[in-house]
Amino acid sequence: MNRSIRTARAATMVRAVTVGACAVAVPVLAGCDSSGAVDASPTAAEAAASVETEAALIDDPELKRHLATFDGMVEIDGYAVPAGELSPVDSIENFTGAGSDVYDPAACTAFHQATALSTDRDRTDAAGDIVNPVGPFFPGGEPPADEPEHVVWILTRAFADEELAATLYPALLDADCTTYSWETTWEDGSTSTEHEVAEVAEEQLDGVDGTTVRVTFAGGTSTLYDAAGEVDQVGERGPWNHYVHVDGPYAIMIDSVGLDDEQAVIAQIIGDFVEHMDAG
Repeated sequence: MNRSIRTARAATMVRAVTVGACAVAVPVLAGCDSSGAVDASPTAAEAAASVETEAALIDDPELKRHLATFDGMVEIDGYAVPAGELSPVDSIENFTGAGSDVYDPAACTAFHQATALSTDRDRTDAAGDIVNPVGPFFPGGEPPADEPEHVVWILTRAFADEELAATLYPALLDADCTTYSWETTWEDGSTSTEHEVAEVAEEQLDGVDGTTVRVTFAGGTSTLYDAAGEVDQVGERGPWNHYVHVDGPYAIMIDSVGLDDEQAVIAQIIGDFVEHMDAG
């Protein structure tokens, strides 16, 4: 998988971000105007508050092992994870990374956070929640050189606060975000990404208790810049579906492109996850 695809997908799944505020090719966040951009970088106080405590889920080895063992339960006919791909259980704080995110419009911040099972508390009191990325799954386990036509990504999360987990659905369903973008900056570069949303809907999947939220994206683009602000790579992504399911303190996200019999497969994965976590 090339770097632009990895970067765009990592940003899609992990970063609690939304519409890139500035049409600039250099990572200068202060250059944004007041059109609604929001700098979601943690303040010093937030960073200090994010220090893990004894009660943090990341300190529970049994729960970490249990969440990790779901990896081996996922079976998608004809699909496999490429050799060498790792899916380590980690805290949500570490998983989201240390990049500086600028959101615009502010109203879509929570929406994009929720598509990645993320919240505005992931660098403060929820920093010790645990997440487990599963995949990516490609046909035959072979990642393509270009943007994949068939791929499945899975992300699972255990919340310490069940009420916080319950905020994911309204964040998705109550938003009005048809087109949004975001800019993320690291020490050695930045990305500018835009998504177009076609539909957000509640689904009742066969065999799955409760509702699942499906977000259908019409497409997306991502531009990767190097530390000097020069364009490194540009990637485009065609239509895909995003499924988010919450069951008490547990949540699962499934990102699907070109999957045959999609809803049946998604329902099976979600059902297996809920059953697995309940058994723990």
